[in-house]
Amino acid sequence: PPQHPDDFGPRAFATQLDALTTLAPAPFEIAIGQLASFSSAPFLAVTAPQNAIGQLHQALAGPPRDDASGPYTPHVTVGLYADVWPTSAVQARLDAFPAPTLRCRVDRVSLMHYVAAEIGGPLSVLADFDLARRQLAWHRRPAAWPDFT
Repeated sequence: PPQHPDDFGPRAFATQLDALTTLAPAPFEIAIGQLASFSSAPFLAVTAPQNAIGQLHQALAGPPRDDASGPYTPHVTVGLYADVWPTSAVQARLDAFPAPTLRCRVDRVSLMHYVAAEIGGPLSVLADFDLARRQLAWHRRPAAWPDFT
């Protein structure tokens, strides 16, 4: 069971799984485009038709995982800044970078696991939620968790 405010356990997972079953979009295509930046990391902007990413975010960020830290920005992180840089100089370089024209089909949402204390440590897939079939498939279910399928 969760012991800290940001711990994620079976009850939160069951809530998210129910929300995905109800709110998630059908499979969709994303466009990965313009280079932009948060204060700590550059990223590639991600867009999708008909607010598909917003629907996924709503399903996954709803209670009990509400996050009031600000609006959600779909993105692909491309690095972290290792030093302090003047914002105007960074923005000028980002604006000069040609936007890629990458498109990817999204047909599942995955539950991933990593050890936060291991910077650059392995990332593993625990389960996939198939958007077309609205079904969960475990790869490696945590021992204490119910099956949920």
